[in-house]
Amino acid sequence: MTIEIFDIKATINSKNKALINWKKHNFIYEKNSEILIEKILEIEKNFKRILLITSDCEETYNKLKTLEYKTITLLTQYSELHKHINDCNKIQKIPVKKRNKFDLIISNLCLHRIDDIITYGTELKSLLSKNGFFICSFFGGKTLIELRDSLIRTDQKSLSGIYQRVIPYIDMIDACNLFNRIGFKEIVSDKNTFKIKYKNFFTLLKDINGIGENCNLRSRYKGLMTKKYIEKLELEYRKKFLDGNKNFEATCDIIFLSMWNG
Repeated sequence: MTIEIFDIKATINSKNKALINWKKHNFIYEKNSEILIEKILEIEKNFKRILLITSDCEETYNKLKTLEYKTITLLTQYSELHKHINDCNKIQKIPVKKRNKFDLIISNLCLHRIDDIITYGTELKSLLSKNGFFICSFFGGKTLIELRDSLIRTDQKSLSGIYQRVIPYIDMIDACNLFNRIGFKEIVSDKNTFKIKYKNFFTLLKDINGIGENCNLRSRYKGLMTKKYIEKLELEYRKKFLDGNKNFEATCDIIFLSMWNG
C-alpha cells in the first residue's frame, strides 16, 4: 500500500494558479528546459515517439518541438498550466495499455512530488521501447536549505513545535539506487546546484508560490502564515543566509538522471 505523502489536489491547484503570473517567476524552468534538451541532443539519436511529463508551462515543450520527431504526447494534470498547448496529444494518466510505445520519456521537475517512485518508474519503463531512453530532472536535497533551516528556528521560537513547511527533496544517490532497482541500465547522474540572490525576502517567497512549488504535503502546517510570523522568519533568515552584499541567498539543487531501458 502506497503512503500518500503529497496532497495531489493542492499540488494541482497551486500549479494551475501559478499560470496567472508564470513568466514573472519561471527563470529556473526556462534554464532547466535548455539543459534538458542539450542532454537529449548529446545522445545523437532521433527519437520519434516522445512522452513529456512536465511541471513547467510551455518551456520544455516548445524546445522539444525543435527536434526531429513523429509524435509528442503530453502527460499532464495541470489543465490551466498547459491549456495553451493544443498541437499534441494530451493525456491525464499513464496509459497502462500502451506498452513499448515511446522511444523517449522526459520527466521534468516532477519526481520530487511522487509518492511512490518505484511504481512510477516501473510504469514509465513499461511504456518505453526496447532500447528506449528515459531522462528526468527534479529538485534535489539541498534545495531551499536556507529556508528550511530558518523555518525550523522560527517555529521553535514562535510556536509549540516544528511543522512541515518544506517538502523533503530527493537525494541523487537514493534516486539512482531506486531506478537501478527498477531495472534501468547505464544510469548517468548529474546536478546543477546554484544560489539565487534576492534583495527582498518577500520576492523569494513570491517566486516559490509563483511556480506552484509551495509545500503541499498532507502533513503540512495548514494554519495561515501571519505577517508577524513572516517578519520573524525574515529575521532568522538574515542571521545566517545573507551574502556580503546583504542579499538573501536561496539554494537551488537540480538533479538530472538519464538511463536506458534494458
